[in-house]
This record gives sequence, C-alpha cells and structure tokens, in this order.
Amino acid sequence: MGVLRAGKLVLLVDEDKPLLSKIKSFLESEGYRVETASNGAEGLEKTRTLKPNLVILDILLPQLNGLQFCKLIKLDQRYSHIPMVILSEKVVPSIEETSANAYLSKNGSAGSKLCSKILTKVKELT
Repeated sequence: MGVLRAGKLVLLVDEDKPLLSKIKSFLESEGYRVETASNGAEGLEKTRTLKPNLVILDILLPQLNGLQFCKLIKLDQRYSHIPMVILSEKVVPSIEETSANAYLSKNGSAGSKLCSKILTKVKELT
C-alpha cells in the first residue's frame, strides 16, 4: 500500500461502475482517499459536501453532464479552486470550453495504463 497522501480526497464521477471500482482501488493503493458517484447530480452534491482535493469525471453522465457539472463548480467561489479532470471516450473540443483543468482519454487505454495516466494527473493537480 502506498504512503497516505496527507488524506487527499479524490472524487470519481462516472456511470461505469466497474471502471470506478478499478480506479478507486488503484488510487487507494497509492494512499489516496476516494469517494465515487455514478451520476452528475450525485457528484455535484458530494463535491459540495466533501470538498475533495480533485474531481475526475466523465462527460456523458446521467442527470447532469460533465460539462454542466464543471461549469457549476467553477462558477461557485466556494468550490472553484477544486481541480477537475475530464476522463472520457468523447473528444473534448477544447479544455477551456469544459472549465476543467485537464482531459484524459479513455480510448485505447487498458486498465493499468489508464490508472497510471490518472495517477500522474492526480499527483500533478493535488
């Protein structure tokens, strides 16, 4: 198990439960605390209550899509400091349009390779 990263909390928001589970387990093994949400509305609520150090989310989410989610968080001064990473199969036109800090593609990334890319981005932004 990795060294606890000073209690840093990562929130994962994606409707793909097997993927959430895989990323959650990987990040926890690296010492991060991880919470999950399976739709945009739940993710928004957890962001507001838990105030995570980082949010990783898909674009195509039920109830509230990832682009709307990012904009709502970035417009609220209480949460606008929280970095967000889009993790999606969908191509993002430009990172500026999403209000996110970074974008990672799910396309062509097998489990361990994707987890490694995510870990690199988590370390960079937290």
